[in-house]
Amino acid sequence: MSLIAIARALGVDIHYFIDPPPCTQVVRRAAKPEILETNMDVRYIRLTGGQAEHQMEALLMTVPPGHVAPTTAREGEGFYYVLDGKLTVTLGDETFTLGRGDSAHFDQRHPSHMANRTKRVLRVLWVGTPKIF
Repeated sequence: MSLIAIARALGVDIHYFIDPPPCTQVVRRAAKPEILETNMDVRYIRLTGGQAEHQMEALLMTVPPGHVAPTTAREGEGFYYVLDGKLTVTLGDETFTLGRGDSAHFDQRHPSHMANRTKRVLRVLWVGTPKIF
């Protein structure tokens, strides 16, 4: 017998037995952003909460001039949105240069990599599943 069936039999809501995670979370970090410590020259600021049960993550990335990330492939989806600068992204066999306001939504199971091949700092929003950090 399932917990749902027991709740129905007792005439109570399923939440009587379990406490689900909150349906939303507002994160206010303008005054003190959560900067993730990495050994990379890319600066990552977490825009989403850090709850273990959440699958999606959003990061603000500041990418220095000349940075080329290694090629990766993993489960999930990825999304880049360029805030400032030019992002060179290779998705599978195709390479694109994205400028301010451009975006790319892709299946991360295909090999991909990103680079800042300019002499200016690149600011890009990355959203994806599963979480990286």
